[in-house]
Amino acid sequence: MADDVERSSLGTQTPPLHSAVMQINVGGTIFTTTSDTLRSCPGSRMAEIPCPPPSLRFVLDSAGRPFVDRDPTVFAHVLRFLRGGVLPPAGAESETLQEALYWRVEPLVKILEDSPRVFGENVGRKHFVAQVPNYQENLELVIRLARAEALAARLSRVLVFVQKIRPTTVHEGESGIPGLLEYAHATIVKYGPWTAEPGVTDLLDSVQTDIVNLGYHVEYRVIPEDRPFSLFREPSTSNDHGLYEFIFHWW
Repeated sequence: MADDVERSSLGTQTPPLHSAVMQINVGGTIFTTTSDTLRSCPGSRMAEIPCPPPSLRFVLDSAGRPFVDRDPTVFAHVLRFLRGGVLPPAGAESETLQEALYWRVEPLVKILEDSPRVFGENVGRKHFVAQVPNYQENLELVIRLARAEALAARLSRVLVFVQKIRPTTVHEGESGIPGLLEYAHATIVKYGPWTAEPGVTDLLDSVQTDIVNLGYHVEYRVIPEDRPFSLFREPSTSNDHGLYEFIFHWW
């Protein structure tokens, strides 16, 4: 059991002259592989497992297996790559990249950094949101407001005002605006303006993505034109700004 771990130095072991079967305990899951597989990426932490340098100390479980306190599901993606160059399934690229960085499996790191999903996230979306003023602060404000409304409620609704270019009279934190009706005491979180090419829908999708990545179930919708909010919109044919409602589902 992982609870029975004890610390021991493996630095005095004699390096095997041929490939040997090895077992590794990763977060309580036992992986069986060979020393050749682990050494297939020289310079990686994986390659140090069969014959650790004197400075490296492993935790051993009760059966004497090296114990690593990592996520076994993600570790399996890295091990499969070492076994036969198999890449992680779609949707697991980002977490596998972090695991490959930890184990210093540079060939896998390079492949994942160049993959469309990771490239788009790191080069596209992150650079876009960096150009939106107060993006992270507003994201945290949206979540705080939603959590404040969650008491004895199934849903929380947070109003978000998005403007890409032109100034507006609606400001972050402004409340009690005449005509808000059932949202008379609502706080409006304001995003923008920004000058990057992506538009309002891209910004809203990005906010939703970041909130979902934090474990929340959230969707957004535009406030219909026949609602009082339309009083605060400037005439526009490009839909560069408007009022939206983020809906958090709690149960």
